[in-house]
Amino acid sequence: MLSPDSYRPLDPNLDWSFFDPSLGVGSEEREVVLPLTETASSELWRTYVSAKPTERHPMLLPSSHWLNPAGPGPNWVTEFNSDSESRDTLQGKVAQFLLQSFQLGQKERVFFVSMREHSYSVPMDFFALHWPCFLVSDDEGSFLYHPPSGRFAQFGPNGSVGFGIRSATNAV
Repeated sequence: MLSPDSYRPLDPNLDWSFFDPSLGVGSEEREVVLPLTETASSELWRTYVSAKPTERHPMLLPSSHWLNPAGPGPNWVTEFNSDSESRDTLQGKVAQFLLQSFQLGQKERVFFVSMREHSYSVPMDFFALHWPCFLVSDDEGSFLYHPPSGRFAQFGPNGSVGFGIRSATNAV
């Protein structure tokens, strides 16, 4: 779907959360994080989310949009703020919810989308383990999406996380 020039290198300023020692992503782990260029991210958005110029952020989408989760999950803010050792493992509530909901191979790539111009491609297991890196700065309706299956999870600023499956009839 995307060509090699669809990605840009991780930038310590733009992608600071992946370099923050308190969020625990090692330099070797960072190699699997592929930030999309603004152009590629915009194309991803136009293809799967919305072609309307005014709908450039998840919070600007109409309530009738397909990005409307049906299944609620654990509160990610509660887990993010907890001292639980499981938060930073695949045994945490958020990680387990995501892995069970998406039912993908661990290395299968998903897109984390915070807005039209800002997206990442990462393996599912990386996202499940390091979700705090994504949500520490992008928590206003951002979502995780796997285009081949239509599976998605949306994250709200109040800690809500919900899961859904985009129907093939929900065209952009």
